Amino acid sequence: MHHVGAISTQQHGVDFAGGMFSLGQLRPDFFFVLSGFIITWVHGRSLGAGVKAGAFLRGRFLRLYPLLFILTSVKVVIILALGGWRWKEQALDASTLVSSYLLVPTGQYPVLLAAWTMPYEALFYIIFAIVGIHGSARTLTWTAVAWSLGVVTFHAILPGQADSPPWRFVFSPYHLQIFAGVLTCLHFRHWQGRKGGRILLLASGCLILAGMYGHQTLSSLPRLMTRCWWAAAFCGLIAGAALEECRGSLAGKRPPCWISFLARSSYSTYLVHGPALVIMLAFCSRWHLLEPANKDTVLLACATLAVSAGILCHLVIEKPLLKRLLPKPVVDGGKT
Repeated sequence: MHHVGAISTQQHGVDFAGGMFSLGQLRPDFFFVLSGFIITWVHGRSLGAGVKAGAFLRGRFLRLYPLLFILTSVKVVIILALGGWRWKEQALDASTLVSSYLLVPTGQYPVLLAAWTMPYEALFYIIFAIVGIHGSARTLTWTAVAWSLGVVTFHAILPGQADSPPWRFVFSPYHLQIFAGVLTCLHFRHWQGRKGGRILLLASGCLILAGMYGHQTLSSLPRLMTRCWWAAAFCGLIAGAALEECRGSLAGKRPPCWISFLARSSYSTYLVHGPALVIMLAFCSRWHLLEPANKDTVLLACATLAVSAGILCHLVIEKPLLKRLLPKPVVDGGKT
């Protein structure tokens, strides 16, 4: 919903639902915290089991790269057929292709713009495998703490270098958010069975509401402080929800099949929905379907079709591909 509003406003001058989905811009903050939490939760029993580090990386990278290669190649072919591509004065050059295919942080956006988060994920997988699975939970904890302190220290001492490569990536606040999710999960194991989930949910809810209503003030603060605010809010939200799930009526139960399916198809949806929206909105604009009287209905239909395109990509491309590449079914479905 956020993307359909952002694309329609930026490219066609048409707002969606009065901008009520503008807070969807917080999705990376939530995603990074959730990613750190889920990876640590699912693979927590492998911490310290060094022989499993290679299998972990193989499984994660087989989920990450093959589909990315295919979809990036499709878009590159389309770009070349249309005569070129520029994004914020960025051309389709070697640096862009390296960033797009290998997820190496060159300072350029990938041609699949949604994949800008993936270099952070790829580095996290490597760190988790080396210091967590090949090392130990304690090593992972101290690495997360040390890197997070490094991010805070760098932004405090050298704020002017925060947007200069390679420091923009190495000391990005997004690493801090991932490690916040990791540390929350590692401590969550000691909280299981205890009360306090509702208190955490209430506290995180207050932080989220305060951030929403004080959005302009929060946005004026240094970027690191903003990222820390949302990291604290989402860590509390995720930990509180997990505590309530473990203690409540859902304890030990599997999620409904449709939720598991959406989780498995989330990576395809994440990569496909943006280009699909761009194409559909260009079509709608050309045929004057974005008139004020019916624009919200048309934009909602475009959002639905974009998600459907992602699900179709999962069924037709990603699922058969993973079935061929992965030796066993993977239990932790989803983009993370």
